[in-house]
This record gives sequence, structure tokens and C-alpha cells, in this order.
Amino acid sequence: MNYAVIPFFLVVASLAVILVIVIRKLPQLTLLNVGTIPEVKEEKKKVELFKKRVADKARRMRSVRLERLVPLLVKWKSWQRAFRQYAGRIEQRLQRERERGKRILNSAERAGRQEQLRNLLSEAAAAFAAGNLAAAEEKLISAIRLDAKNVDAYRGLVDVYFKLGNLKEAQETCLFLLQLNPHDDVTMARLAELAEHDGRLEEAIDYYEKAVLLNDHVASRFFRLGELLEKLGQHATALEAVKQAVDIEPQNPKYLDMLVETRIMVGDKDMAEQGYQQLRMVNPENQKLAILKDKIDGLSPP
Repeated sequence: MNYAVIPFFLVVASLAVILVIVIRKLPQLTLLNVGTIPEVKEEKKKVELFKKRVADKARRMRSVRLERLVPLLVKWKSWQRAFRQYAGRIEQRLQRERERGKRILNSAERAGRQEQLRNLLSEAAAAFAAGNLAAAEEKLISAIRLDAKNVDAYRGLVDVYFKLGNLKEAQETCLFLLQLNPHDDVTMARLAELAEHDGRLEEAIDYYEKAVLLNDHVASRFFRLGELLEKLGQHATALEAVKQAVDIEPQNPKYLDMLVETRIMVGDKDMAEQGYQQLRMVNPENQKLAILKDKIDGLSPP
């Protein structure tokens, strides 16, 4: 018999017994709660107490830091508010300076443009007086490019076109001026002159009537209106127009002369005599006095 294997079998048997015991006790071991062990519980309490102390200390330190920071935060907010106010004042000042700079620039630009405009109109007038109509037209158009509503430039063009014989362009320019200002009596009278020059007398009368309605202080317009009415045989209406001219300029011998002539035409002997006396006092050397006197004497008494 081999006694050497006996210890081996004893070891194996011991292990088998231990294994059986462990297997039987395994469910109980798995149900064992380590936390219920007194030592473990005590250690856990220590850890929790340490964590609580650390948290309390952190809260206290944070509270202390906040207390220390409050004055700094107040100062910081005050400084921010002061800085914003300062920055706002600076921005307002800069804005005012920018606006002032723009006004100065715009004023300088306007002044420069006005000076250039005056020069162009002056050069156009000089060219027109010298008979250089093409140069005058060019200067006036350049002036209009600077100021599209410059009345003097358009009126200058009317004179140029009239001088060139371009009555249609002159009239169209006048009509455009009336679009800019429907109450422009000067342009209305200019249209009357253009129509009269073109032989359109009734149209000229219409424009003159509109001109004197817009401005009843210009004697020459009343006088010219009376002449045109006289040409068309409208003596009574012509007389009223001439009377208006004489009322404005009572010492004008030309107007008085026509006043007497018109009164003779309508057969008003007394008023003709009165006009004759006015004319004789204003212009005693008038060569027509004797002729007018004979015409008046030939009228039947009223």
C-alpha cells in the first residue's frame, strides 16, 4: 500500500468539506449588509460628519467672501454707472460735433454752390449782352444743373430762345416756370409778349389779363393790354385798362395821350377834355396837342 497518497486524499477531502459549507452558507453571505457592521457604520458616520463640516465651512467662507465683495460690487456698479454717464456725455458731445461739422460742411457747400450759380448767371448775362447766345445758353443750362428750380436761369433761357426766334421753346420754358409757380406774374406777362409777337393777339390779351390779376401794380401791362384791346376794336374795355395805367402813373405822357385818344374813340367829350388838360400840363410841348384838341372839339356834347 502506498502511504504517500494518503495526505493528498486528506487535503482533497478537507477542501470538499469547506466547499460544501461555503455553498450552503452562500445565500446568507449574499444577504449580509456590510453597512450593519458596527465598525463600518462608525466609519460612515465619521465620513458624513467630515463632509458636513467641510460643507459648513465652505458656506461660511462663501458668506464671508460675499460680505467682503458687497462693498466692492457696490463700488463697481457705481463706477459702471458713472462710466456709462461719462461715455453718454462724450457720445452726445461727439454727436453734436458731428452734426455741427455737417452743418458747416453743408453751409460751405451751399455757399460754394450759390457763388458758382451767381457766377454762371453773371457770365450768361454778359454773353447775352455781347450777342453770344450759344455761350449764354450753355451758362444758363449749367446753372440749372446746379439748381433745377432757379427762376432767373429759366427766364434767361426764355430771353435767349426769343432772341434766337425759337418761340416754341421760349413758350415751353415759360409754361414750365408756371408749373414751378402758378402765381408768377412776370412769366405770365412774358407769355403775353410771346403770343403778341407771334400774332396771337387774343391769347396775348388773355395772358395780360391774368398777369394784371396776379399783380395790379405794373402800369405797363395795363397799357399794353389797352393797346391790344384797341387793336381788336374793344374801345370801352381798352379805356378801362388805360385808366388803370394812368392811375398807377398819372404823370406818364404816353399813358395820358392814349387815355385821351381812347376817350375820343368812345365819344366821351368831357372826359377827353379832362385828359387833354392833364396831358397839356404834363407835356406842354407835345406835338399832338393841337390834333387832339380838334378831335375833342369835333365830338358832340353829351
